[in-house]
Amino acid sequence: MEGFRRELKERALRALREGVKGVDLERALREFEETRSEVWRELEKKYRERGLI
Repeated sequence: MEGFRRELKERALRALREGVKGVDLERALREFEETRSEVWRELEKKYRERGLI
C-alpha cells in the first residue's frame, strides 16, 4: 500500500509541476467555488436545525 501512495503522490506532484493539459483553470475554480458554497449552505442549514449555530 505504501508504494501505491508514493506513486500517487509522485504523479500529483509531477502534474502540479508540469501543469495539466486541457484543464480550464477558470472553469475549475468556478466549479470549486460553487461546490464549496453548496456544501457550506447545506452544513449551515443542518447546524441551524440542530441549534448549533
